[in-house]
Amino acid sequence: MMDIFSRHQHSCFLYLSSILVDEYGGMESLQPGLMIMLETLAHGTFTVLTLENGPRDHPDTVDDLFRLAQRFVTRAPSAFFVHPVATALFECAMVCLSLDHQEANRSVTRFFTTIIEQLLSARKVNSSLSDTAGFRDQGVVAAEELVIVHGAKLIELCLNAAIFKVTGSLRRDLAEIVYMLSKIDRGKHKEWLIMGTSRLPRGPLAATDEQLEQFVDNITADPERVSMRDVFTQIRDLIKLYE
Repeated sequence: MMDIFSRHQHSCFLYLSSILVDEYGGMESLQPGLMIMLETLAHGTFTVLTLENGPRDHPDTVDDLFRLAQRFVTRAPSAFFVHPVATALFECAMVCLSLDHQEANRSVTRFFTTIIEQLLSARKVNSSLSDTAGFRDQGVVAAEELVIVHGAKLIELCLNAAIFKVTGSLRRDLAEIVYMLSKIDRGKHKEWLIMGTSRLPRGPLAATDEQLEQFVDNITADPERVSMRDVFTQIRDLIKLYE
């Protein structure tokens, strides 16, 4: 299958691979082979998606690639996150956030939210153990580093996509990523929002510095009480300033 895919990058191979991961991803003895499969498929797919307008011209490939990646996040997270392909997929997914295609974009945003959900789940397990370091394996550490290193850029791209690129309910999905990142590190979340908004356009038909500062404050002032719906409302109001 991988040999055929190297010559013909049809997304059906990505879909079939996700079924294999669903079935066998939890078996540690098979994870090395599955990671080789993922690396081969991912790098073959990158050659398509890095072309001019690649994601826009190949939404089915985006959809199936990140469905596959999501399966690895849930079925073989430790093997996935310590592998370099995890970073490559994370960075590719950030580029694809601007794709205005329901199924494809939803697979991308779900990839990010699943990563965050896995990290939050690991923390809950850790908090219930007397020896919290026992569960904090290399996969958890690598996943946290991946999110923290890319947190500011991820928020920037989510805001940019919500304001300028995507439509409809996809904006809510992007807001969910922004909201869930606050659960990873509240202090850094405000820093990421400040950095993300600093790169938004300024001008007569754009938000002012004061409005952007208020946007950040509204999301971060009382993190215990701010809900995903609140974050979406703030982003929706921000979008209006650019219309």
